[in-house]
Amino acid sequence: MQTARRLLLWVSPLFVVCVATAIASPAQTLNTIYSFCSQTNCTDGIWPHAGLVQGTDGNFYGTTSSDDGTYADGTVFKITPSGTLATLHTFDGADGAIPDAGLVQGADGNFYGTTGQGGANDDPSCDFGGRVGCGTVFKITPGGSLTTLYNFCSQAHCRDGSNPSAALVRGTDGSLYGTASGQLGGAVQNHPKRHTDHALLLLLPTGLR
Repeated sequence: MQTARRLLLWVSPLFVVCVATAIASPAQTLNTIYSFCSQTNCTDGIWPHAGLVQGTDGNFYGTTSSDDGTYADGTVFKITPSGTLATLHTFDGADGAIPDAGLVQGADGNFYGTTGQGGANDDPSCDFGGRVGCGTVFKITPGGSLTTLYNFCSQAHCRDGSNPSAALVRGTDGSLYGTASGQLGGAVQNHPKRHTDHALLLLLPTGLR
């Protein structure tokens, strides 16, 4: 009994210290480092649906699905941890539109992404909200030089897919993988009215296979 009492006397102060430490911990605070549409005609972008990716340079990179400016087709931006934003590219429809998905940085240091609409190819099934084009896969350098790697609906009945809405994923083999919906020109089980299926993409440094 004496041993138990001694143990309790030792443990009780430790318990109180632990509880007091937890209670005294400071509350977490949220700091807004940037508010979109801070520029005239929202040329810095609006509606950033996707998350950010931190580049190897320590800055963060992302997309907005619209800019509400000249073309209103979306942007790619860079923002520093302190909140300084730079618009790297403004889509104009011909090179893509509505980049709802986020970016992924490749082993080469460039960033890769998709646009849900725009691009060189069009099909009535791809058109939504008054915009045309079946979507693209693009590469953009940290400095803002954009290259369209692939235009969807390049095959008959858009069998290569269309309207990609998700980000690409970098595999352990260094390739980039992604998905897109695809028009097959016929009813698909469980979706008789949509006429859609899905395509799996494999993006290599030299383009799309």
